[in-house]
Amino acid sequence: MSDIHLGRGSRSALGQVAGDLVAEGDVEVSADASGRIVVAGRATFEGSAHLLSPFECRRLEVESGRLLAESSVTVQEELRADDASVQIRGPLTAGRVEVDRSLELSAPSSLRDVEVGGTFRSTADLEADSVSVGGVLEVRGRTRARSVEVGGSAELADAALERLSAGGKAVVGGGSVSETIEVGGSFVSTKPLTFGTLEVGGTVQLGPASGRRLEVGGRLDGNGELAVERVEVGGFAQVRGALRGTDAEVGGVLEVSGDLTLSGTLEVGGVLEVGGALAAGSLVVGGAMRARVARVSGSAELGGSVSTEGGLRADSIEIGRGSEVQGPLVGGTVELGRRCHVGEVWGRSVEVGADAEVRRIVADSVDVGRDAHVGRIEYVTNLTLGRGVRVDEPPVRIPSLPPFPL
Repeated sequence: MSDIHLGRGSRSALGQVAGDLVAEGDVEVSADASGRIVVAGRATFEGSAHLLSPFECRRLEVESGRLLAESSVTVQEELRADDASVQIRGPLTAGRVEVDRSLELSAPSSLRDVEVGGTFRSTADLEADSVSVGGVLEVRGRTRARSVEVGGSAELADAALERLSAGGKAVVGGGSVSETIEVGGSFVSTKPLTFGTLEVGGTVQLGPASGRRLEVGGRLDGNGELAVERVEVGGFAQVRGALRGTDAEVGGVLEVSGDLTLSGTLEVGGVLEVGGALAAGSLVVGGAMRARVARVSGSAELGGSVSTEGGLRADSIEIGRGSEVQGPLVGGTVELGRRCHVGEVWGRSVEVGADAEVRRIVADSVDVGRDAHVGRIEYVTNLTLGRGVRVDEPPVRIPSLPPFPL
């Protein structure tokens, strides 16, 4: 085995190196007539180095300074830069890569495991099994990896990942993250994105997206259709488009400009606004609700005012006290709280709270609380009027219920 040693500041032309290569600082290495530098063993650079030609070795170590490679670099086993930065302008192919300071890549690269303490930037496609960065990760090409973990911020132009985690901010142009995305601060995606679970402590901005679970501690802004099985937002959620899924829970306000379609439960602590049609298995809204039309297969509990153009239909409807309702209510059982103001109510059983005002009731059984005011009542089997109830027209008993709206 024949080793080669390069002194500080040397300018050398190499080809095949049968053993190891050891170079002191500030060296410049180019290829001989073969056009390539091939080191059979380990290449160690004790300081800064400039590689002008394609370079290949079994192991590559940079102890300090900066390694700049103008062409391709191939490392069969490990590239290690303990107290150094690495910049490679040609393709990098390596097994394990550990860089303490910064790693910059300018051509498509294929790696096994990457660990960078500071900053990792790539202007081209990156393929790896795992990527771990302590500070900042930026990839302008497509990133293919099993897992990407960043302590600070991550910016990926296009992703094909299984898992992504970032302590601060993550920006993903689009693509897919098949299992989990976990971000401590904010997450942004502007192009179509498919994910398994997306969990963000702060804010989320999404383009068109689909996934199994979306959990946001603060605010969600969606610009395009969202198809997510379960959505949980602690504060404010706005979707400029349609929202489809199974369940959704929002602590504050939910605004959807298009249709909102859920097969399961929708719970909103504050205000719900839907520009299109609302469909859900069950509905609970603490504040006001506005929608073009609402159809709920199970129960609907509404604490504030209700405004629809086409009406609200549910198996059971409960309206909170003092609520204003615009648009017909159609249900199996309908309960109106005290001091409600409602237009038309259709149901099998309708119960009106005290001091409420209802324009028209059509039901099998009607129970009106004291001091309520009803314009017209049509019933089939039972009518109960409390003390002080006013009915503008004499109640009409009908042989059967007519077809209900909605």
